[in-house]
Amino acid sequence: LAPLVVLACIYSEISREATWRLSLGVGAVLALIGAALRAGTMRESQAWLEARAKTRASASKLLRSGAALRAVGLPLLGTASTYFVYDVVSWGVGSYTSTIFESTSRAGTIWYMLEINLMATPGFILTLWMGDYGRKTYQLAGFMGMALCFLLVGATFGRAPQAVLVLIFGVQKIFDSAGPGATTFIIPGEIFPTSVRATCHGISSAAGKLGAFVGMYFFPVVERHIGFQGTLLLGGALLLGGFGLTLALTPPYTEETLLKLHAETQHDLARTTEILWAGDEDSESTGANDDGSMSASTDSDS
Repeated sequence: LAPLVVLACIYSEISREATWRLSLGVGAVLALIGAALRAGTMRESQAWLEARAKTRASASKLLRSGAALRAVGLPLLGTASTYFVYDVVSWGVGSYTSTIFESTSRAGTIWYMLEINLMATPGFILTLWMGDYGRKTYQLAGFMGMALCFLLVGATFGRAPQAVLVLIFGVQKIFDSAGPGATTFIIPGEIFPTSVRATCHGISSAAGKLGAFVGMYFFPVVERHIGFQGTLLLGGALLLGGFGLTLALTPPYTEETLLKLHAETQHDLARTTEILWAGDEDSESTGANDDGSMSASTDSDS
């Protein structure tokens, strides 16, 4: 909604000072509405409350132990590293999109931003089928699609028409919102045992925030040395790195995997990595308990 608010202010000839204040204010109001709805309508599951009562006091100590770190170290490295790489590019380039794709007028630039943001909508819709194809598949496709778009825009930057570059960059937003824009947050909320899940998700998110800082802080520095074209190509290379990290460090888990993980790690985390990378090999053994979707299985212990 931010580009729409800015466009409305521009065409209403409102001052720049009022424009940025209104843009931030509308976002704050929407966030408050979301927080109120969350507090008033959503309740934690009974299974989560029971697990929390058992492990609340010992979870942080458990994760600091060497055995626990060895048990969750590989998947934690995967979630933290992919979150970091994604946010370096997403926040680094995303925060300066209006500078990269600047039009001849302020209104024209905002229209470009609106087009780019609207292109993310099909990606959000595609996440409805994520359960059918898997989180890892979506993250791989997302990183690869984003990388190809970045490389294409970078290779043709300054030569292709600006409108064409904006369109290609908008297509990148589809891969973003359907891929790592969603999965880097979803995966760490599912693949860790209940006793350490919140801590592991927090570590992964912190890595992402560090990546956002690195991207936003160093983008101007990098751009001064290699220009917009080089920066976009570098972003594409980093996204290919995210693809490689996902391929190597993200488990190909299914709903059966999560059910087995929940059952076998309530008192011992040692088999976490083994279970996650077993895929659906043990699906037949858990078939008798397979009465819900992936989201249902994770809701019961998250």
